Amino acid sequence: MRRLPSLLLLTTAVGVAGCVYPPGSAPGPRPEYPVRGHVFVNGRPAAGAVVVFHPAHDPSGRAGPRPRAVVRDDGSFGLPTAELPGGAPAGNYVVTVVWQPGGVGEDRLGGRYADPAHARLTTAVLKGPNDLPPFHLDEPGRPGVTSP
Repeated sequence: MRRLPSLLLLTTAVGVAGCVYPPGSAPGPRPEYPVRGHVFVNGRPAAGAVVVFHPAHDPSGRAGPRPRAVVRDDGSFGLPTAELPGGAPAGNYVVTVVWQPGGVGEDRLGGRYADPAHARLTTAVLKGPNDLPPFHLDEPGRPGVTSP
């Protein structure tokens, strides 16, 4: 007799869970796709700059990890990284760039590309490999190529 209420409770719990998350829609890891791009400041590679992809629907950073990469000497960057071995989930992104050569000191870009709430740079990651158009930025106080 005691088994019947327990069995009924278990069956009800499983049924309710099935209504909350229909098949294939339960939260979990999203597929990630490789992303490649370049960052140039005044036409030169921004070696050492940090590029961060903030989901456009949540630029404040509450919805999980932010794909990030460090710009190489030739201006290129790429995802995957050690933190996100697959790359970045498909979707629209606000992109921030901070350039502190050696990882110390002030941002050489004056913070103008650092705040996702005041996005100057945006992109989309599609399903499959992504080769982004280059980001052409300018350093404050120095004429150069304007940002996209």
